[in-house]
Amino acid sequence: MSLALLKYFTKKNWMIWAGVTAFMLFEVLVCIFLMEMIVELTAQMGITTADTPDGRPNGAFALKYVAELYPMMACLFPMVFFIMMAHKLLSKPVDNSSISTFLSAGIKRTTYVATAAVFMAIAMVAMFTVLFVVCGLAMLMWGSINRGAWLMVNFTFFMVNLAVAFICFALSSIFAATKQGLALTVAVPVLMMIFQMLSGFAEGFKYLTLYGWIDVSKIIAGTFDLWWLYTLVFIAIAIASAVVSIHVFNKKQLSI
Repeated sequence: MSLALLKYFTKKNWMIWAGVTAFMLFEVLVCIFLMEMIVELTAQMGITTADTPDGRPNGAFALKYVAELYPMMACLFPMVFFIMMAHKLLSKPVDNSSISTFLSAGIKRTTYVATAAVFMAIAMVAMFTVLFVVCGLAMLMWGSINRGAWLMVNFTFFMVNLAVAFICFALSSIFAATKQGLALTVAVPVLMMIFQMLSGFAEGFKYLTLYGWIDVSKIIAGTFDLWWLYTLVFIAIAIASAVVSIHVFNKKQLSI
């Protein structure tokens, strides 16, 4: 890995990261606000299921309501970011031959791809770290929501987004310098999202997408006992995809 190259990637892409993160934070804060409003409405209506000691609903009903839409919302903005980064870090520099500048400066292909992968991982971690911090601060203000369940939902979606991000990174590496590169980098995560939405009508679709492996209702209910196993699987997918990216890009014949 090259620290100078990592700083270069950060300088060139921090505004994109900040923009996507800002939109995602706005969406999440709207969700939290809606959950609090639902909690207040259910309290006014006399709904006391799963009451807290102070007599207010603990937000389980609100979480369940918002969770119907949240999976798509929690994946859409990160997907926009990692699709753009996968293309901008690998495919685009090959297409316009700008990568030759780095290679002629003595940076090896493996170093370039490894640094790009590290940047992608750091950017995703930073994005969701900001999300966790803002969620935590928001929940200090709106304390009736089940904080543990809400943060677990976001942690789980961070892991699945990380796995899909590196699948896109691998596709961009494998198909760099080909006409199919950008199309596949976009199509694969979008199809995963579509299959996730279709799983609401036919359960079989959820097995065709990593997003479908996450059962938000079980997380909210506290019965998602295998979360640690899914976490390990997502980490394994991300690492394997990064390794494949480095190996393939190093062996690829490039006309630069």
